[in-house]
Amino acid sequence: MKRSKPYLWVGGLVFFYAYLAFTGKGLCQSLPQVEFVISEDRGTEASPKVIEIQLSEPWLTEVQVEYKISGGTAVRGEDFVLDDGWLTFSPGETKKSIMIQPIDDEVKEEDETVLITLSNPINAVLGAKKTFTYTLFDDDTVTVSFDAPISSNFESVSPAVLEVALSRAAQETIAVHYTVSGTAIGNGVDYTLPEGTLTFAPGETKKKIIIDITDDALLEPDKTVAVTLVFPENSEARLGKFSSHTYWILDDDGPPENIVLFKQEVEAFEPGKKLVIIGPKTLTVNPRGMVLDKYGNIYISDQGPNRGEDEGSILMWPKGRQRVLRIITGLTRPGDVELSPDQKTLIVAGPKGDVYRIPLGLSLRLANIDPLSGNTRVHLFSQATGEMVAKVSPDGYFHFTGLLLPNQQGEIYADVEHAGKTKRFQLRLGQPGETGEPYGHAVLDLNF
Repeated sequence: MKRSKPYLWVGGLVFFYAYLAFTGKGLCQSLPQVEFVISEDRGTEASPKVIEIQLSEPWLTEVQVEYKISGGTAVRGEDFVLDDGWLTFSPGETKKSIMIQPIDDEVKEEDETVLITLSNPINAVLGAKKTFTYTLFDDDTVTVSFDAPISSNFESVSPAVLEVALSRAAQETIAVHYTVSGTAIGNGVDYTLPEGTLTFAPGETKKKIIIDITDDALLEPDKTVAVTLVFPENSEARLGKFSSHTYWILDDDGPPENIVLFKQEVEAFEPGKKLVIIGPKTLTVNPRGMVLDKYGNIYISDQGPNRGEDEGSILMWPKGRQRVLRIITGLTRPGDVELSPDQKTLIVAGPKGDVYRIPLGLSLRLANIDPLSGNTRVHLFSQATGEMVAKVSPDGYFHFTGLLLPNQQGEIYADVEHAGKTKRFQLRLGQPGETGEPYGHAVLDLNF
């Protein structure tokens, strides 16, 4: 009998262990999770829906999972088409999809649901999102909805305009009543908007609700006006996606420190680029350096009105906001300012060739209470820094820097103490809308 060569067997063993070291996969590593990417969605009868299923990580062997229609009010073959089946992930593959095809009819009916369930995984385990609910939105029935569920503006901006629209033009007149509530006081105190009725004539699809906002000189919490649509019982139309709208009245009388800057954009000679000019509208700001992060926030070094010791600071002009924040204080004549390549750290030039390196973090505002009252404190808990405590700053925010460190997790916790009560918030570092590593200074509004 021919014997195998020992060096071939040893070489294979070395290759196997080298692969384990390179990939980080051990002999006892747990199986990947297979689940839906999202657990629910909705769409009209006229459009097919692609539903994605994912593996938590690439796998060395083939992975299979069964999917079945497991419930819902929609009837297969009458309201939609989708056969039960199996999905197969090839080695290294992490995404698969199935498609549900609604059957478009001209029958006015209630919205219907389809439940799809994953089961019997092979070389994997089921994740938390093992059931997907799809709502078939009936597009034959006219619906009425706000264009968005929430909006806001400063109290000096009046009136506030809320748009209400029909899903399509109707042949008959449609009337919808609306009620008004919220934390703001009506009858001219904070706003004026009596309850009323919107009437859509045949062929008409859009109406507006006008809220007259009262501008006062009081320093007070931000307040809400909640408008809710209500149909009369005999209406053939139905409420759509956004049946209520919350309008936030933002107090613009400002905290003791209200930093105001101006920004002007000038077309540059190079096509597609602009020169941005920023300057102060207050004598307390003596700007020297400026940098822009990739989200659009502006950071400005401020040497202070007298350019004295520890009088300097870093201002931040958050993208899309009117107020400027003073996120870092206690600096001495800060000059040029830059961001590190990962945009987690501000690099600020000092007066004598020294350099400040300041990891960024977040600033919190409590929108619905007065943080100057009630002995308000914010306790922040993070993996890298432990517990940090802050009082409200003169600009009305609670500022925390030094958070974006190499070993910092993206999610942190904050305990807010106010008037003898405590509420915990789970927060996320980094700019909104970004995936992967967090970057830049985050500005968050919380409701206590």
